[in-house]
Amino acid sequence: MKSYTELMKLESYSDRLDYLKLLDNNATSPRHMSMPFYQSNTWKTLRRQIIDRDMGFDLGIFGLYIDGAIHVHHINPISEYDIIYHTSKLLDPDNLITTSTHTHNKIHYNTEEKETWVERIQGDTKLW
Repeated sequence: MKSYTELMKLESYSDRLDYLKLLDNNATSPRHMSMPFYQSNTWKTLRRQIIDRDMGFDLGIFGLYIDGAIHVHHINPISEYDIIYHTSKLLDPDNLITTSTHTHNKIHYNTEEKETWVERIQGDTKLW
C-alpha cells in the first residue's frame, strides 16, 4: 500500500508523480456510488483539512501552487467495496494528497505533454 508518509519522503515532483501513477492498475472509479460520499459533510470537512495540511500545493510540494481546481486524490484508489463497507481507506489522511487537475489527469490517465521549454542563453534575441 502506498501512503502520504512515504510520498513525502520523495522530494521532486517527478518522483512523487511516478510514485502515484496508476499505470496498468486498471483502477476504475465507482462514480455511480462515490458521488454521495463526495458530497457528504464528512468528506468536505476532511477535504478542507487535507488542503490545509498540504497548504494547497500540488503534491504537497512547497511553492508549487495550484492554478484552478484543487483535487484531493486517494493515493490507493477506492473501490465499490470501500464505499459499501465504509473502509478506513476512504477517510485516512495517509491515503490522501492535494493535486491540480493537470497532475490528477497524469496520475489517472498518464497524460504527458510535450515540453516546449527553450533554454535562453546570453545574446539570444529570437523570441520563442
